[in-house]
Amino acid sequence: MEASFSVLPDRATLHGLEIGVNIWLPFSPLRVLKQVICYINKPFTQIDRRNRRLGLVCSLCEYDVKLYDKGAQSGVKTGHLLRLEVKVKKMRFIRGYGIATMADLTEASKVFPLFRLLSEVLRGIVFMDLTLSKQPLNAHEHRQFLVLSNPKGWEEMSKYQLSRNRERAELLMHRHSKRQIKPLLFSLLAETWAGLFGMGTEAITLQPFHRLDGSGKGGQPATFSHLEYKGKKVAATTGEYPQEKTGIYSAKDAQKNSAKTAQRSCKTCRRDISTQHPRSRFCSERLYGSAGKACRNKDSNHRRDLKRIINTAMNTQQFIAITYSVGGDSYTDTLHPSELEVTRNWLDKITRIDLLPTGKGDRLETLTGNKAQAFIQQHINNTSK
Repeated sequence: MEASFSVLPDRATLHGLEIGVNIWLPFSPLRVLKQVICYINKPFTQIDRRNRRLGLVCSLCEYDVKLYDKGAQSGVKTGHLLRLEVKVKKMRFIRGYGIATMADLTEASKVFPLFRLLSEVLRGIVFMDLTLSKQPLNAHEHRQFLVLSNPKGWEEMSKYQLSRNRERAELLMHRHSKRQIKPLLFSLLAETWAGLFGMGTEAITLQPFHRLDGSGKGGQPATFSHLEYKGKKVAATTGEYPQEKTGIYSAKDAQKNSAKTAQRSCKTCRRDISTQHPRSRFCSERLYGSAGKACRNKDSNHRRDLKRIINTAMNTQQFIAITYSVGGDSYTDTLHPSELEVTRNWLDKITRIDLLPTGKGDRLETLTGNKAQAFIQQHINNTSK
């Protein structure tokens, strides 16, 4: 920025800001958008009235709240990627975070606390599963559902009523819905935000943000931006501005350092493999010989042995109930095989799959552990051919 535009970051005052995070989901973001009722007591509107998938926006005086399908918005096949975004229109909304200039955005100590802002915004969004079966509801719960699933009903509520009814809505979903969106989004938001700052234990690729390492000897504050200073003299300022800087944060060095310090273990035998390549998931055959090869084969053999049952389930187009663990909590969602589009990251989170019966004579079949993961992996392999 300094060399290309002759602008000093610490003198570039911000008059607006977009704070957002991309969240990977095990299902289509459209499922989330269909459950959104309102933000606090304000209704959402579609970003594009012709296409709900492009997302929703709730406009307030000082900021806007947006939820949208990142792949549909960008026109690029990104998989199931949900974008949660807060567009700050008046900087006083984030006054307490100490962010006023471009330079502040290069300080992770100021940017990381914005997680609290995103969490508060997510907490204010009301979600209701409109596909909820009404049969298990008693008369009182049914009346609650009719009121709480109507955005217009929330507009007329007082501050006290809003607080009480948010609790009632969440309790209603907890009791009767198998598609609880809000708790899952909270867990994924926390996991994703920590990963952006390099706090994950097995980060595979370099992320846009990194946690600062206090062991550096550079005299200047570190930055997580991929900047390059070329020594070009920029706009004149009062006082002396150094033309050379030392200790500039290097993204490549950060990746090397994180690879050295991250504690990683073999997926099969749990041996410490922190000294191996950052992408390693099993013991190295070069280092451990046949024992290393056995670790890799043990994981892949489960997929091979279950090929027959997996193909049968896929051919019969059975619905499946997937249970996965995020942040120590378990979630269950019912999906059709055509809805699945998960990465290995999601594959590792799956703990159980129930193959739902298709006819009266069929039995409920349950896959757990490696069998459950193998089922999903086979589907990924089939759809990628």
